Amino acid sequence: MLRPSPLKRILFFLVSDALISFSTLLFAYNLRFNFQVPLNFMDNFAFIFATLIVLKVLVFIYFRLYRTAWRFFSLYEIKKILIAHIIVYSVFSIVFFIFKDEMLPLARSIIIIDFLLSLICISLLRLSKRIILESSKNNKYKNTLIIGANSSINSLLH
Repeated sequence: MLRPSPLKRILFFLVSDALISFSTLLFAYNLRFNFQVPLNFMDNFAFIFATLIVLKVLVFIYFRLYRTAWRFFSLYEIKKILIAHIIVYSVFSIVFFIFKDEMLPLARSIIIIDFLLSLICISLLRLSKRIILESSKNNKYKNTLIIGANSSINSLLH
């Protein structure tokens, strides 16, 4: 049950992306209004969040961001996350102008703040396990098989 599998990885990233997206959007609202968000700005929060999370999931699936294993996460994946975020928030801007009545009131600075927070948090989540694995003291030495060893190999080992 605890063994890693592609399905568990995909579900973990889907749930974590949704939680991160919710948290960053809520935090962006609070940052924008100095932690005193007017109630009328929260009326459309659910619609804005739903729009953003659907766009993120679709674009992340397109970029295969849910398929990358932790140990293979690299700068290339961070680049894909950046491009995916740019696409998501660009499409969201278009959706905003199409459905302006449903999304108002919305301070556009909230979207910019959320873009930056989401990009950082989602990238850090995916990078975190690799950082932990590479910096762990348990991986200081790796087992090595030496074939054809002779007496001079002692100087290599010490």
